Amino acid sequence: MRKKRGSEAAGDMVRSFLVVGAVTLAVLLAGASRELIFPRGDIAARVKVVDGSNEIAAARRLAPHEMLTPSGLSPRWRLTSARFEPNGTAVDLHLGYVTPEEKYAELDESTGDSDPFIERVLGKGVQPLPPITLGVQHWDQRRTRQGERALVRRVGRATLVVTGNASPAELQTLVRSLR
Repeated sequence: MRKKRGSEAAGDMVRSFLVVGAVTLAVLLAGASRELIFPRGDIAARVKVVDGSNEIAAARRLAPHEMLTPSGLSPRWRLTSARFEPNGTAVDLHLGYVTPEEKYAELDESTGDSDPFIERVLGKGVQPLPPITLGVQHWDQRRTRQGERALVRRVGRATLVVTGNASPAELQTLVRSLR
């Protein structure tokens, strides 16, 4: 006796799905796309380092005063983003680093109005923390909504913001390197 057509449709679909899924998984695990799903190797090998000298030179040339930039950081601090933006009469500079501990730290500096600049860099909902003194410099501390620590300082008309998911010690190393 012959079975009615369609009575095994659900079972056939499950078996087909399992076969297609197994083939897809085998291709992903064995093929070149494996690296996209399961990256291997050291993060340092995947970090794209940039040269920020043009951005720093442009910011220094157009700023109404000297811009502070990192100097003397070890080669394990890799510059991965550099951006210079003339902003009306203000100059904004952004330098982002992968730190020796494979975290992220950035310096943002502006010669414009400080409060809007700080909000642009850190976002809204920033929580104030007790200020700290590094050397002879006093820095305000804040915690962003993402839980990152930020160090903020006004120097004349300039505003400096150092932030990221790096450890407090690494953020302080970045601060101490500013010249």
